[in-house]
Amino acid sequence: MLAIIAAAGDQGLGRVHLQTAAFLVSEDFEGRLADDFYRFYPHNCGPFTAEVYYDLEMLDRAGAG
Repeated sequence: MLAIIAAAGDQGLGRVHLQTAAFLVSEDFEGRLADDFYRFYPHNCGPFTAEVYYDLEMLDRAGAG
């Protein structure tokens, strides 16, 4: 998640775009990521996992997000 946020630069990304970026990373690096990397499910706005929001909350609380 930190790499995705850093890659966004000063523009940043909204929540939906972060979800999408994490999904694209999971697709592009399939088989090369940890087994516990995000698991996405179909949703109204595209692929979704609540874990992304949980991790963002934890990063924000830690002052890293």
